[in-house]
Amino acid sequence: MKDKPIVVLGGGISGLSAALELLKNGKKVVILEREKEAGGMARTINESDYYLDFAPHAYHSTDPEFLKEIFSLIGDELEERSKDVRINFRGKYFLYPLKARDLALNMNPLLTLSALTDFIFAFPKRKSRLDRSSEDWLVNRFGRTLYEIFFGPYSAKVWGVPLSCLSPEFAAHRIPYPNLWNIIKNSLIRKKDTNDTHPYAPLVKKLFYPRKGAGRLPKKMQEEILKNGGEILLGYEAKSIEILGNKVVRVKGEREGKEITLSPESVIFTIPLPEISKMLSPSPGKKIADLAKKLRFRDMVILSLIVKGRPVLSAQSIYYTNKLFNRLSEINLYGGIEMVPPECSLLTLEMTCAEGDYLWNMEDDLLLGEILPYLEEEGILSKEDIVFHKKMRLKNAYPIYLRDYEEVMGGILSYLEGIDNLRLCGRQGFFKYIDMDLCWKSGKELALNILHGGSRIPLKELTYQERLFF
Repeated sequence: MKDKPIVVLGGGISGLSAALELLKNGKKVVILEREKEAGGMARTINESDYYLDFAPHAYHSTDPEFLKEIFSLIGDELEERSKDVRINFRGKYFLYPLKARDLALNMNPLLTLSALTDFIFAFPKRKSRLDRSSEDWLVNRFGRTLYEIFFGPYSAKVWGVPLSCLSPEFAAHRIPYPNLWNIIKNSLIRKKDTNDTHPYAPLVKKLFYPRKGAGRLPKKMQEEILKNGGEILLGYEAKSIEILGNKVVRVKGEREGKEITLSPESVIFTIPLPEISKMLSPSPGKKIADLAKKLRFRDMVILSLIVKGRPVLSAQSIYYTNKLFNRLSEINLYGGIEMVPPECSLLTLEMTCAEGDYLWNMEDDLLLGEILPYLEEEGILSKEDIVFHKKMRLKNAYPIYLRDYEEVMGGILSYLEGIDNLRLCGRQGFFKYIDMDLCWKSGKELALNILHGGSRIPLKELTYQERLFF
């Protein structure tokens, strides 16, 4: 086993992090990455002398270990900014995370009264009501009014399904404050900055962004991996994982018809988890294949616009509840100040969709034509301001936490427990909606687990929702 490599499937942040930690500890590592560049969602595209990101991917964390790592790699390339994100709701702009004073000043007084009344009646009963879905979770903590006018419609647009179809875990993961009272309390009581965070949606105040795009970190990680003797096979798609007894004995990849076969010591799986049932040989059978089909991802289309002038927006990102796009961002305001010429700004518009639907298939110019009236209506820009535009597609961007997905994952993981040297991690590979800092941590912790037969995270004591890898 000494000369066999650890094979990492997928070269996103999780896979790169695991590979780098393993190489530093003397392991042989080979990464198979389907795209022409490593980095996953965090890679930066160089197009017509512009640098384009798949929407903003700012580095943020209260984990000093993660911050130390990125500063050691690209500290001299980072810009620091204070977080400034807004929600456009019924024509008005609200701070995000929500502030009680902001809600009171900007929302219709009758609507505010209705929301507060709803909450006052719902809050005492929340502990006796079951959270069967994200809708239940939100209504029990914020009241029916706020759910009906904001949480419900926006989430249905973004995820393609109503919140009644999503697990309560989804709302618990993504809502920064646990209830409306917490928003009110945090607005009334001034507290010193602390390291208190929500585990999946941190209440961060500081962001760091590479001047030439988020892809600078994975690019630097790639350089370090090669410097330490690792191999990164770009353009290779993982095709099969062959099992003998209770171990992976071969992994096959393919690029432009050329096949490669690797005999691994271990396999780290960071590509979309539903693919695993198709790749395992012998087949895991119909039961596991059917479970894998129940795991769904939301795809995304990003329209990048290079426009004259800067700044263009009043905040780094603005969420829209009633537009074709979900989020409009100005990357320069995050710190990506060298991605476009100094007299221009880079805007990104994100639209969640499904592969093959009308948004996914729409031509670049047609999509711009659909978007432009919204931007003109908001007074953000006109057609004459646009210097360059490009549509980018991103498959498997966000795992969808459908109701009972935990049981689905439990069934898949129970089967995979029988394969000793196959590990899962990352957003796609472990089906966890986590940000880049936790993707990095999941890779590093998994590497430590492989190296030392254990981890600083006591896996057996954690539920699936609390784990970062398997």
